[in-house]
Amino acid sequence: MSSLFESYDLAGQQLSNRIVMAPMTRARVKDTVPSADMANYYAQRAGAGLIITESAQVSAQGRGYLYTPGIHTPAQIEGWKRVTDAVHQAGGRIVIQLWHDLHASHLGTPEFQKAIRAAYCGTLLLSGGFNHLTAQQAIDDGLADLAVFGRPFIANPDLVDRLRHGWPLADAGREAFYGGGSQGYIDYPAYSSRDAQQA
Repeated sequence: MSSLFESYDLAGQQLSNRIVMAPMTRARVKDTVPSADMANYYAQRAGAGLIITESAQVSAQGRGYLYTPGIHTPAQIEGWKRVTDAVHQAGGRIVIQLWHDLHASHLGTPEFQKAIRAAYCGTLLLSGGFNHLTAQQAIDDGLADLAVFGRPFIANPDLVDRLRHGWPLADAGREAFYGGGSQGYIDYPAYSSRDAQQA
């Protein structure tokens, strides 16, 4: 039986665990160039086995929303290099989600998940409102190789440690999901063993 916290070989890249940070558009990039706050935000969450970044438009014409990053100019590429370096320095793995304002789909039924698993023999990532137990169950049942978490990573940069130790999760205020500055972006504290002893 596999564990959510076991390492995983993803096409030759060793992931420290099977928890993946979902791509979440946070709409905090004023000039389409990844900022120092973005580098800090992703580095804080480097405990994930893999981080999938927010969508980055591949051309100016592919930009679907304001305040989203691109990866089609030299300045944007340099910004993403700073983000990547920060995550690597924190011991994490990161990949970028390329985007041309495409529509997303949602696979919500387990029957569909089983059919996909049966037809696809590569690494399968599954998302869907997971908590520790449901993510572990999806891996144990063979529905997925990696479990993707989205919103819990917003207020819990140390989500992997919180899940591993059974520590409580912080709630993110919806008002901080999109836009704004550093507040509600990089100011969520990590839980500590001292907090656990006091609880």
